[in-house]
Amino acid sequence: MDLAQRGFLVPVLPAEASAELGAGVYTTPSLELATHLAGVGGRAGAVLVFRVPPVEGLKVWELGREEWRRVVARELGIRKGRGRGALVDVVVGGVSGDAWVAKMERRMPVAEMGLRQAVWRSGEACRRLASALMAVVFLED
Repeated sequence: MDLAQRGFLVPVLPAEASAELGAGVYTTPSLELATHLAGVGGRAGAVLVFRVPPVEGLKVWELGREEWRRVVARELGIRKGRGRGALVDVVVGGVSGDAWVAKMERRMPVAEMGLRQAVWRSGEACRRLASALMAVVFLED
């Protein structure tokens, strides 16, 4: 898993943020994305920094472009359907450019497939992520 081979940055998301890949702890290797999300709306926030968390033995689902579209459409309530997200520990996929607006407009979001994110979903996955915590960086306006 490409994202598991580097440190993670986790934005503390505001309440209005969209969980486009379902429930879980969202991580990204992009410092720019993490700091942007942590400070959405001009509020102070925090970014959590992790060393490489171990993924051996976890069920990891790497989403291709079409799988990403199906999962996002289901999670944003644009389309109905069942997925296998509940059966995996970590979901890895692209980042949308406007998930919250798309959800409100009931349309597919703009995909920014150049950015990646991982969602740590199961208790075991979250325990491993927590054990890899290195620092908490507080952001101010």
